[in-house]
Amino acid sequence: MLMMFKNIRPGSWLVDWIPFLDYLPDALAPWRASAVDIRNQIMPFFLIFYKVMKERVRNGNAPDCFLARLLAQEGSTFDESEPPHMIATTMAAGTDTTATTLQWFLKAALLFPDAIKRAQEEIDQVVGRDRLPNWEDRPNLPYIAALVNETHRWATATPLAFIHATSEADVYRGKDIPNGAIVYSNIYAVHKDPHIFARPEEWIPERYLPPSDKRAAPEANRAGTHYAFGAGRRECPGRHVADASLYIAISRILWAFDIVGNPKMPPQPGYCKLHYYDPDQNHELISHP
Repeated sequence: MLMMFKNIRPGSWLVDWIPFLDYLPDALAPWRASAVDIRNQIMPFFLIFYKVMKERVRNGNAPDCFLARLLAQEGSTFDESEPPHMIATTMAAGTDTTATTLQWFLKAALLFPDAIKRAQEEIDQVVGRDRLPNWEDRPNLPYIAALVNETHRWATATPLAFIHATSEADVYRGKDIPNGAIVYSNIYAVHKDPHIFARPEEWIPERYLPPSDKRAAPEANRAGTHYAFGAGRRECPGRHVADASLYIAISRILWAFDIVGNPKMPPQPGYCKLHYYDPDQNHELISHP
C-alpha cells in the first residue's frame, strides 16, 4: 500500500508537472516501464484473494459475498481483467483509512487519558486478564464501540466523505443545483459544529453510548451518528469491515498496553506520524499491568 500511495500521489512523476511529456515514445518515457513494474509487484497480493475465491465459485462452495457475486458476472458484465482491480481498489481504500484512524486513536489516547482508563476498566471487567478480547466480546464492550465512533468524528479520515452527484435538478436553500452536479459533503464542518456536537474539539466517547448506559452523554451529540462513511444509500460499503478492524485492534491494544506520552514532546496539533516503542519520539507503548 505504501508503494502504491507513494507513486499515485499527484506530482510524484515528472510527467505530472509537464503533461506533454506523455506523448513521448516508450523509449523516452522510462516512467511507463517503472509504472508497469510497480503494478506487477502490487497486483499479486490482490490476486491471492481473487484466485482463491474464483476456485471456490468454480467448485460451488463460495460464500455469498461481494467478490463471489462479481465473479458470477465475469465474462458478461465484466471482463476478466476488471474484478482483480475492483478488489484492489476496495482493499486499498480500507487499508489506508483504517490505518489513519488508528493513528488518530493513539493521538487521542495521549490527549484524553481519562477516557482510555474507562475503556480499560470495561475491558478488564468483561474480558479479564487471561485472554485477549475476541469477537464474541463486542456486544459487551459498548465503551469500545463508542470510542471507535468518537474517533471517526473527532478526526475523520475522509473529511469530505464520498463524492455524490445529483440525479435530477434540485433547489437547496435558494440555490439551484443542476442535474449531474458533483456534490461534496463537508463532513469535517458537521463534526466540528458545537451546535451538533458539544465541545467538538474534545474526544468524548460517552457521546455514542446508548441512553440506557449510566455513562452516556446524549447532550453532547445531537446527530446520533457520525458521517465519516458518508450518508444515504451511497455511503461507504466497507464501513462494517472498517469498524470490525478498529474494534479488534483497539480493544487488544488497550487490553495489553498503557499508552504513555513523552512530557517533553507533547502531541502537536494536526496530523502526526507514530513511532512505536521509541521514548525519544512523541510516545511509547508500555505493557498494561
